[in-house]
Amino acid sequence: MSAIQYLSSFVSNGWQALLLAVGVALATFILKKTVKKLPEKIFTFLPFALGILFFAVYRALATLSWAPFTTDIATTLNGGFTCGCMATLCFVVCRQLMQKVGDRASASSESASASPVAPLLEGYVADDKLAETASALLEGCTGLTEEELPQFVRETLSAAVLPETTEAELLALCALVGAYLVQLTGN
Repeated sequence: MSAIQYLSSFVSNGWQALLLAVGVALATFILKKTVKKLPEKIFTFLPFALGILFFAVYRALATLSWAPFTTDIATTLNGGFTCGCMATLCFVVCRQLMQKVGDRASASSESASASPVAPLLEGYVADDKLAETASALLEGCTGLTEEELPQFVRETLSAAVLPETTEAELLALCALVGAYLVQLTGN
């Protein structure tokens, strides 16, 4: 994804959503560095959960009502998921910038972080297959219809996930990656 595509994704959602996404990315980063006992799989879904929470609190404060928690649940979930997607993109961009400026990681982790899909797959796909799977998902989703995308994501992830991944985790990961790819590519 080019820098222009990153910027257009951020700008199209407004500055409030960008600030929320930066807050979510920062909170995720802090939790990832401080809480070492949680499995990596938790951090895959954490930006989205925090995005929904942050967006709900923001909307409640902006409207001075409980509507985001009660009657506007669909709007809250949609905005929160978008905030989580943007936070994941922020996290990927920041990680790429830190690798370019600071000390470089190994070549495999550098190429794995080049794809914005890679952070979602950490903990589910082996490190040696992470870059390959992330780029296959990102490149393979272009041109697919709404009906074809879930099947493509399921087949790609089924071939790449670690053996200890349960069926429920695989289904949740497929749904998350599919929704993320739709948000990312605009399909």
